[in-house]
Amino acid sequence: MGDSPFLSVVIPTYNVEKYIKATLGSIRVQSYKDYEIIIVDDGSNDNTTDICLEFKISNPSVNIEVYTLPHGGVSRARNYGIRKSSGQYIHFMDSDDELLPDMYESFFELAQRNSYDLIIGGVNILRPSGVIKQNLPYDVDCPIKSKVVGWLRDITVEEKDWMLNVVWNKWFKRELIIENSLEYKDICPGEDYEFVMRYLSLCKSVYVVSKPVYNYYQRGSVSLLNRRYSHRSQLERRTVNWETTQVSLAEIGVFNPSFLIAEGYSLYSAICADMNTDSSKKTLLEDYFSLKQYDCLPLYFKTRKTLACNVVSLVFASRNSYLIRMYFRFKNYIKR
Repeated sequence: MGDSPFLSVVIPTYNVEKYIKATLGSIRVQSYKDYEIIIVDDGSNDNTTDICLEFKISNPSVNIEVYTLPHGGVSRARNYGIRKSSGQYIHFMDSDDELLPDMYESFFELAQRNSYDLIIGGVNILRPSGVIKQNLPYDVDCPIKSKVVGWLRDITVEEKDWMLNVVWNKWFKRELIIENSLEYKDICPGEDYEFVMRYLSLCKSVYVVSKPVYNYYQRGSVSLLNRRYSHRSQLERRTVNWETTQVSLAEIGVFNPSFLIAEGYSLYSAICADMNTDSSKKTLLEDYFSLKQYDCLPLYFKTRKTLACNVVSLVFASRNSYLIRMYFRFKNYIKR
């Protein structure tokens, strides 16, 4: 091991006294040890910081630093962690989740093999009702740019959810982040996807590990995301993600309807909710649901029937005759 660790683990924390010890413990038991842990507390008002400091004292062999900031959100905390990091790769971990025991060892072996720009692993989503596994039946190796383009072209809506919408099951190259001045934008929730898409536009190699490597817990209240958002903030972040999707895919040289459908539908929902505040946003709505997108809509309704049910109320709420006609054209794809 050199003076700088190979991996920097950045963990923003906020009122997670019930979970942070288990989170840190899942890092501590990793068979791979060349890492630093950078905890950035986002103004917790419980015992989170004390628990982190106690963990640091009781584990002197672990390279761990604890920083405290006034409450400002997960994006600012992660950006602070990036500036404090020194590893070749960065793992952004949530403060109430856990790693599976061999995640870091398996990712390190891949990083050593080909120095991949991005390494992604499958996930277990743990809910009170049970566990949902999100992973592929096989590994995906994209050692060159053309392979990355092909992989992105074939991603489905469901695969996009865990491959690209989140950051916590990935290793990112710190050099790519620093050299291109990448930061998280303050559009929480939704900052993960926007960051991943901008990062992907820089990637020349990607590896997807088929097996789950990360336990993501869906709880009643979610640490840094336990907030309420206005229609306006929802619309702003959906607009940012829609624009980022188009720009990033164009830069990569990929056309994948799944990306445009998923993000366009989210933008559509936000516009409908915000319709009364600014009528000019109808232009965005009509631009997405143009004739150019007609062939994409059946695919979306087939792959996401449950969510597509909501299109009925959204279409009629828009009071847009064009969208209503479109609904009747595709209503057979909507599960009643």
